[in-house]
Amino acid sequence: MIKKACMLLIFICLCGIFMQMIKENTFIFSLDPEEGGSLKIEEDREETIYYDNGNLSINNPIIDTQSKNASYRRIKSAYGYKNLTSDAELELYRLMTEKICTISAKTEQSGEYAISSIELNGAVLDAHTIKKVLKAFQYDHPEVFWISNTINFIKRRNSTIIKFRSVISPTECNEIIKNLNSEISEIVRNVPNGLSEYQRELYMHDLLIKRCKYSKNAGLKKSGWRKFTIVGAFLDGEAVCEGFSKSMQILLSGVGIESMLITGHKKEEPHMWNLVKIDGKWYHVDVTWDSSKEISRYNYFNLDDSSIKFDHLIEKELSAISPSKLKDDRYNFSLPKCTSMEENYIYKNGLRFDSMDKATDNHMMAGIKKIISEKGKYLYIIIGPKLDYSSTIKKLFTQNPYKFFRYLNELTRSRSIKNNINPQKIYFTENRGINAVTVELNYV
Repeated sequence: MIKKACMLLIFICLCGIFMQMIKENTFIFSLDPEEGGSLKIEEDREETIYYDNGNLSINNPIIDTQSKNASYRRIKSAYGYKNLTSDAELELYRLMTEKICTISAKTEQSGEYAISSIELNGAVLDAHTIKKVLKAFQYDHPEVFWISNTINFIKRRNSTIIKFRSVISPTECNEIIKNLNSEISEIVRNVPNGLSEYQRELYMHDLLIKRCKYSKNAGLKKSGWRKFTIVGAFLDGEAVCEGFSKSMQILLSGVGIESMLITGHKKEEPHMWNLVKIDGKWYHVDVTWDSSKEISRYNYFNLDDSSIKFDHLIEKELSAISPSKLKDDRYNFSLPKCTSMEENYIYKNGLRFDSMDKATDNHMMAGIKKIISEKGKYLYIIIGPKLDYSSTIKKLFTQNPYKFFRYLNELTRSRSIKNNINPQKIYFTENRGINAVTVELNYV
């Protein structure tokens, strides 16, 4: 009887050890910046890690965009943080802020560098929750560029250990931070005084497009991560949509403008852009797509929800997706409504074409005369809501009565303009999202 009892006790102990081993398996998921994540499971391998604190600290912001003489006060984003709901999520976010800058000086077999492990006591988190907190943290901290797309975590009885990695060493990280501080601080210091929020946004939009081009081949090489971050945009002059959007966010925060990241897609291609708050109202601004061609530079500058949806598909908000249908991290946190076009660039600078009558003709000729007198390169025409967009564009440019060219001929005959337009080099591009057209003028 005693022998049977001992055997039973040994069996129970072995079961307990086995269950603990299951609890301590490592769930590894990879976060590709544009493709989403894939979940894998493999046994945890404990190892000794040596850490080097270096000079990294996000308590005194890594990217110091606030100079002593700055005219605009830097603001910090808390959009991601505000979308965390549980105490465990908030605590993990806090611990990330505390630990994410502690990077090992010793490289791992993968070529990456361990970041100080985070032990979250009193909570067992799943992969989805960790991804959610990471997403919130990265949305609030575009300056934290070094986090690898591979994260390990260990689930225990009443705790979770999360292991992040850095794509670069602390030494290289410090050098990049130094260069970023120099570049971004210089940009912020040179912003003219007394600009409105709209003017500051426009300044940063144009500056980013001028100094950064879209990378058509992001690649999977070791250095490919740079194009998805502010490093690619500010130091390499080349980035994908994520790098553009994070860079726009950090520039806007440097001049006191609130903004956030938003994700969507065109067909099946993931995409990211910004929401920006101008004079209390929210707008969409897509710097990446505005950078594609000079003639369409402002097609996506401050759109409302209905206009952006013409060719952008916005990912659903997390609260609207059932857990069973959640696809990796393809979602947005709660989004503000964008209902105004008041600060849209084309609406502010364009000519309204509302009818085919004489009053509209006079209005158009006066506006075109002003632009040509100033030797402007582009003019914008907004087709009024009472007109059919397609047929009106044809009547302006490609079919009788060729109204736009008649305006030019009339202005030339009257000798009311001194700068001569080359009629063979007039180009236009349509913007169906807001019922507008941009005309490029070239002078003799």
